[in-house]
Amino acid sequence: MSSPSAPSFWIGMPIPLSTACRTDGKTATDFIFEAEQVGFNAISLDDKNPLAYAFYVEILVDQQKWDQATQFIQSALQLGPQVMDVHRVYGQYLESIWQL
Repeated sequence: MSSPSAPSFWIGMPIPLSTACRTDGKTATDFIFEAEQVGFNAISLDDKNPLAYAFYVEILVDQQKWDQATQFIQSALQLGPQVMDVHRVYGQYLESIWQL
């Protein structure tokens, strides 16, 4: 069985940035601010859900907000010590702080 490939007319065709990634005028700072709000809202909606905390920690790590990330990853680990995604995020967090 052969693997699917792109149609030959796609090869070498440039894709305009406006088509590939629509930002509707938002800047990276806008997206970061929005992501942080969504992450915090996830915790507000269910403060017993370890995945909400892990999601928020991923955003904090991307922003290099180490103190906040430390606080929230500890909460995630306490709430969901058996949740694989919590440990995945914890690993990313540890890898990030060791690079300092």
